[in-house]
Amino acid sequence: MAQLLKKLLISTSVAAGMGLAIGAPASAASITGATIDGSSTDYILYCQDGAQTSDCTGSGTLQEVLGADAGNIELDSDSESGGWGAPVSFTGQLNGKDITISSLSQADWTDELGTQWVGDALAAIVDQNAGLTPFAGAIGGLTNTIWTALKMDPTGPLALFSDPNVSYVTQDGDASGDISVGLIGHFNAFANPLYKNVFVGGLASALGQPAAVIEGAVQNLQASELVKIVYNGETQYKYSFNATNTGVTEASDGFSHSGEYVVTIDGMEMEPPASTPEPSAILGLAGLVGLYAGKRKLQNNA
Repeated sequence: MAQLLKKLLISTSVAAGMGLAIGAPASAASITGATIDGSSTDYILYCQDGAQTSDCTGSGTLQEVLGADAGNIELDSDSESGGWGAPVSFTGQLNGKDITISSLSQADWTDELGTQWVGDALAAIVDQNAGLTPFAGAIGGLTNTIWTALKMDPTGPLALFSDPNVSYVTQDGDASGDISVGLIGHFNAFANPLYKNVFVGGLASALGQPAAVIEGAVQNLQASELVKIVYNGETQYKYSFNATNTGVTEASDGFSHSGEYVVTIDGMEMEPPASTPEPSAILGLAGLVGLYAGKRKLQNNA
């Protein structure tokens, strides 16, 4: 009897351990109930079909594009032609908490945000292009000069970086509850002539160098557009200079949507799930009860 009980307890322990080992890992929760705020139509939905994305604004849905790998919504899409429109945003829920994802307005570009972004962009462009190493010291001192020039041109470069293409919004399933926002852009931003002109022209002018010299030294740039995130009563502006190759391009131009950038914010801590016994452990305990019941029956019949 003692040996049988020992074997049953061991098998119950092993089975319970197996139940823990093969349990699904904590997964990210996707945004739900996402809807465009207000009545704006200044956005484009891009659906993914294989290795291409294409405009599906008339047929796709916001929730659909937020669930595809490189599908996305471009907010304030008219800014591509220059100038500022009204910000475009969508709001949904992550684990019951509202979150709003928005394009930027001209008013969002404060001196604090602008100098931080320009400084980070200059550091990134030097890191990504060895040809700029001889100019690294001079470039590091250009933050204020370039920011002043950018904000004096209200219909120019800043608007181009203010219309994010958002591909997903998720919250980690662990206790931290970190929130991730996927931004679709260029794996190499210089594939877009507009971006290359902005960086090369501005940098050459600030350094007092011919544009051809800087263009020859600069071959790569990974830079996302900026996104405005409103969550738990706090507004944050996020961007990234580190892309992953999506293996996808936009059908009409052949180079957009090739890079995915991920930005994160702190989420509200998740409530730990209620503890429940593993099914395998319950089966083992049930076996114990049956074993003792059988023993008592035998003793009563003796």
